[in-house]
Amino acid sequence: MSASLRLLMIEDSESDAELVLHALARHGYSTEHRRVDDEPTLRQALGDAWEIVLCDHGLPGFSSFEALALVREHDHELPFVILSGTIGEEAAVEALRAGARDVVLKGNLARLGPVVDRELREAAIRRERAELEAQLNHAEKLDAIGRMAAGIAHDYRNLLGVVLGFSDLALQSLEAQHPAREHVAEIKTASERAIALTQQLLTFARIDGGTPDLVDVNDVVDGLEPMLRPLLGPDIAFAAVLEPELPCVLIDPRSLEQVIVNLTVNARDAMPGGGSFTLRTGQRLRAAGGAAPESGSQLERWAVVTASDTGVGIDGKVKTRIFEPFFTTKAPGRGTGLGLPSSLRIIERAGGTITVASEPQRGTTFEIRLPAAGVAGDASATAGAEPEPRARGGSETVLLVEDNEPLRRLLTQALASDGYKPLAAPDGAAAVALAERHAGPIDLLLTDVVMPAMRGTELARRLVRSRPQLRVMLMSAQPRPADADASADFIGKPFTLPALAVRSRELLDRGS
Repeated sequence: MSASLRLLMIEDSESDAELVLHALARHGYSTEHRRVDDEPTLRQALGDAWEIVLCDHGLPGFSSFEALALVREHDHELPFVILSGTIGEEAAVEALRAGARDVVLKGNLARLGPVVDRELREAAIRRERAELEAQLNHAEKLDAIGRMAAGIAHDYRNLLGVVLGFSDLALQSLEAQHPAREHVAEIKTASERAIALTQQLLTFARIDGGTPDLVDVNDVVDGLEPMLRPLLGPDIAFAAVLEPELPCVLIDPRSLEQVIVNLTVNARDAMPGGGSFTLRTGQRLRAAGGAAPESGSQLERWAVVTASDTGVGIDGKVKTRIFEPFFTTKAPGRGTGLGLPSSLRIIERAGGTITVASEPQRGTTFEIRLPAAGVAGDASATAGAEPEPRARGGSETVLLVEDNEPLRRLLTQALASDGYKPLAAPDGAAAVALAERHAGPIDLLLTDVVMPAMRGTELARRLVRSRPQLRVMLMSAQPRPADADASADFIGKPFTLPALAVRSRELLDRGS
């Protein structure tokens, strides 16, 4: 069975070209070829894709060295083999030094087939190596982004936490009709958006998958709609079709937003001439274990999001690779090859799946399935309900350890306003000294994790040894630390003051 070969031949003799093609055919190659014999036609031919170049050494007015330089200028890795009937040893050595892959004498064309075999094989190896090096360079860049993101996340989230926290305090103290209330609410909204941007950077850099929460998928889609319409542009019709009474799912809401935005951007790029894009929500029932639902079987509920476009579609070969890291069909600078892989990680982390159905020129549909959270009732059950009452305070003593002074001041004020007795320290050593001086009980340790000299996890272990009944809540802008004791609770920065109040009260009640 013949192997296809795309061959560019630089040869002025038609009869010599026929001999070359005959030798390749005898070796098993079926060639799609073009023959050129001067610089202008060679430049034009290099606009097409070729697997190998065979060049006569004795071209009149256009030397093989000039042809080699032109080919190398166009594609440094394209195999270039010189054919000659009379080339001398010195000229052959010079050609190899200039970048020719081999020299084959026209009187020994039986050698040509094996040379072509070798060059195609080595060219494939070079391409694979170049792709791996590009992926490594990309990974190193992402790692640098990750290190940078991790470095700024702690301080940046502390600052945002201060803005968010004091906004909460201001809103609690302002009457509903106060003229400044709307301005403070805008400040809080802006800080929440900044927090979301930070989270997206950390997720992109694969540092933080976010904090799972009970999420109504309809709320996420509905909240994104004002952003998605301008993102798609005026030439793409957009529709969101939401099925009511969906079950809640357990996922980080910002990460789910990122997945939907990724799918929207891909759909936009697949419809350069315009089209339509539809987001649809729904639910599925299936028997436990994945079997089809049957009478009497225990059913699992899944919330579903489908993203459908009328774009160029995806062929079968590409479809098998779309979730591979760094794989992209977009032009350089248009895509990272990380959108779909990161989306897949986010959904799988939440226990869900992503599938794709597509054919060339017939559009694409992605389907996201997320398992319903293990809670009684649906998201609809709380629709229109009264806001959850603010957590009740308490009278316990709380040792607060935070090296960021504005955040420490904010949390001290918030704890005191809820009735607690706060003891504040800027670091681990000061906290240990304060605990030793304090004669009464300490009910809760609320400590930052990343602090100079002593980590919050080490501080917690030291204090629990002397106060075994002490409850511990760790705070950090980074994920829950691996060295945290299992009994310690954890809250990710930045958090709202109501969220901290609820978590603190739950921990204190659980401990007692």
